[in-house]
Amino acid sequence: MAFDALTTVYIANGIGIVLMLTLVFSNRHRLNDDKGAALIYALMGVCLLACVCDPIAYYIDGKPGFLVTVLIYLTNSYLFLANIATGSLWVFFITEHLGIPFSDTRKKVYGALVGLGITALLLNPFYPLVFSAENNVYKRGPFFWVFLCIAIVYLADSLLLYLKRRDKVGVLRFFPVHVFILPVCLGTTIQCCFYGLSLIGVSVAVGIAGVMTALKSEAIYTDRLTGLYNRTYLDYMQQQIRKNQDPVVSGVMIDLNSFKKINDTLGHSVGDQALQDAARILSRVFGEYGVVMRYAGDEFVALLNTADENLVEDVIAKAYQALQQFNDSGMRPYQLSAAMGHAVLDLGRESMNDFMNNIDRAMYKNKMEYYASRDNDSRTR
Repeated sequence: MAFDALTTVYIANGIGIVLMLTLVFSNRHRLNDDKGAALIYALMGVCLLACVCDPIAYYIDGKPGFLVTVLIYLTNSYLFLANIATGSLWVFFITEHLGIPFSDTRKKVYGALVGLGITALLLNPFYPLVFSAENNVYKRGPFFWVFLCIAIVYLADSLLLYLKRRDKVGVLRFFPVHVFILPVCLGTTIQCCFYGLSLIGVSVAVGIAGVMTALKSEAIYTDRLTGLYNRTYLDYMQQQIRKNQDPVVSGVMIDLNSFKKINDTLGHSVGDQALQDAARILSRVFGEYGVVMRYAGDEFVALLNTADENLVEDVIAKAYQALQQFNDSGMRPYQLSAAMGHAVLDLGRESMNDFMNNIDRAMYKNKMEYYASRDNDSRTR
């Protein structure tokens, strides 16, 4: 029976190792362009090392020698720490990828939980609360359940943050968080209920594979230069909005002012940098209420999950303010300015083409007012 159990440990973790190495080598170039790529790499690294430590811990369990004792404490301590690291990295990825605000209070709570875990593991060789290793035989301690609860808190919090985000942006933004949460929860539950099974590592690996599949699907709708959604996403959103019971959202057309001058005077590489800066600012402001797309060249479209014109105007005002703050910082050799026009989209009454024409006309009117004001200023000087 011991041989059979050890064999299952080798197989499960071997699958996890192969899966992680395959994902790392097959996605190392593409991941560099993805938002939250560093967090995904870190998650892969934590999982890979856990899948290596787990079979080692099982193999040396009960064997004599001081070196074995040291390895038991090192490998099992890492496995407990990996559970916390996996949960926290997952939350950080979700908040980064979906642009979810991460409050200072939440940071402090997360830091306290990590500190509690690390402190317990450092004290464990002297006060075996997490696990014991008498005669080099591993045995769970009462703090095992504390670590499990910490991991559950991270997963539950990620789901809570995601659902609150979906409630705010509606159908405009979606990421299948279940592809990670479900296999991790299932593997963890089985391992906790059946002592001796080793499924957490491989379940995390399966979850990461699901996340990578979702990211590859998203890549179809992503503009490589800015990281925003591309024009194809607008067609996809049209279908999603039609499926919604209340298909009313607001749209904002955004066109950078004097962008050609940046390209002509500073070069196209600087122009690309200006587009990236503008995308980052617009995504931060409009992303709280919906999504931002690069429509064409220096044109962007923001879709907001609201028909409240006052709210839309407030968000647009915040965007102007954010652009001005960027200019005041003097961090770039150029200034960013934009013309914006908005309208409500009701696909029950109008087509997407009519809507795009409406916000384009509103934006063009704003742009003409911008250039007219600059001409007036030049005449008075």
